Amino acid sequence: MEKSQELSVQKLVCERLKEVQVGEAMTYNNLSVLPLYAGNGHELPYLLLTDAIKQGALTVTEVSEGGSVPNLKVENKADKPVLILAGEELLGAKQNRVVNITIIVGAGATLVIPVSCVERSRWSYRSRRFAPGRRASSNIRSHMEKSVRRNVKHHGAFMSDQSEVWNNVDALHAKFGVQSNTGAMSDSFAHAAPRIEKFSEHLRYPEKAVGLAVFINGILQSIEIFEHPAILAGIWNSEIESHAIDAIDTVAPENAPPAPVDQLKECIGRFAESIETPRKSVGCGYDVGVERGELVGAALVNDDRVVHLQAFAHVPERPVY
Repeated sequence: MEKSQELSVQKLVCERLKEVQVGEAMTYNNLSVLPLYAGNGHELPYLLLTDAIKQGALTVTEVSEGGSVPNLKVENKADKPVLILAGEELLGAKQNRVVNITIIVGAGATLVIPVSCVERSRWSYRSRRFAPGRRASSNIRSHMEKSVRRNVKHHGAFMSDQSEVWNNVDALHAKFGVQSNTGAMSDSFAHAAPRIEKFSEHLRYPEKAVGLAVFINGILQSIEIFEHPAILAGIWNSEIESHAIDAIDTVAPENAPPAPVDQLKECIGRFAESIETPRKSVGCGYDVGVERGELVGAALVNDDRVVHLQAFAHVPERPVY
């Protein structure tokens, strides 16, 4: 990648962050959301993963009959690209997986994508094709992002620390006292579903929002910004569920945290100052990572647009459940 192109990609990320306008806070229980707004000025150029699978435009399978835990095969039969977001769950085949990074599968393209297992005790076919699930819990996603960033930096591969993913899934089960025969992350979500649904009922998608900043007990957890509001609208409920399962039974800190907007501005500033060298992503576009202390994140840039940016503000070394 030429230096001029590298700087151009980094500049696009910084400019997108500067465009962000903060909306009015929404709160239910101990979970608060600040909607984020920014211009887009074009139609959504992608199909989303769930829609593409349901329409039969995208098939996701094991890479071979024997399978490979850290990889899956995706085939896009549509005449437009398919957007797969980091943290999206795929259910079935030999075991459930979660996608490691945000990926654009070009029209008519076939890719092998990096994934992590979130069902450690099953390795047998339940179906030939994967079905769309939810997004993994924000805590699991944040630890995955941290290990992916380290592997990219040191090995050039978008791979997670699989043992750490399993440990985080186990910690989630322990939080809710869930006994899962296959160690499936989805069993904790099923167990907590009635409580999670309360969050979704009270926190509705704010029209035209392209992003959100999420707080638990007043402490910033994550920021996500998308290229187009239709992306966020399409995954909104799954996004709230991803944070709600972490918020349930989480104890508030003794000292009051800084104002939410101040935390948001500080996090955006740290992200902009810590952007690493862009790399060619799996599929279309460039992956731009960030890792600075407890802040970790990434952006996917394609066709001079920031398709997806996510930042996790406080990622400890161990599971927090």
